[in-house]
This record gives sequence, C-alpha cells and structure tokens, in this order.
Amino acid sequence: MGKKSTKSLNHALHNDKTLKYLDKSPDHLDWVITVAFYSSLYFVRYKLFPMKITKENGDTHVHEDFDNYCSYNDTSN
Repeated sequence: MGKKSTKSLNHALHNDKTLKYLDKSPDHLDWVITVAFYSSLYFVRYKLFPMKITKENGDTHVHEDFDNYCSYNDTSN
C-alpha cells in the first residue's frame, strides 16, 4: 500500500492548536465545537488512508487520500 501522507494529520494538529487557543475564553464556545468537529474529521482521515478496497470481482484499488476516494467513487458523471 502507499505511503501514509501527513497532510491530514498536520491539518488536524493545526485545528487542535486553534481549539486550545479558542477554549481559553468562554466567548468562543461555538467555535470550539466547530473546530473540534473538523479536527476530528482530519484525525479520522489520517487513520483511514491509504485504504485498499477489494471489490467482489477481485479488483483492488488503493485510495491514497480522501479526495482520491471521492473522485474514484463519483457517480455523478
């Protein structure tokens, strides 16, 4: 499988740092919740990818990141 990218992890850590800054004041609790949500999404992306998918017919594909996964599974075309 492909090499694990740190792009999502770096984004998650950046959001986490922002979260700690915002959490110092009760005036920004709505943003604390929003940033915590997005930070968790990027931590999950980091854990999930790269992801190897094997279809029922035996074909396999490695999705390097979330964007690649979405493009590969785009049925709107």
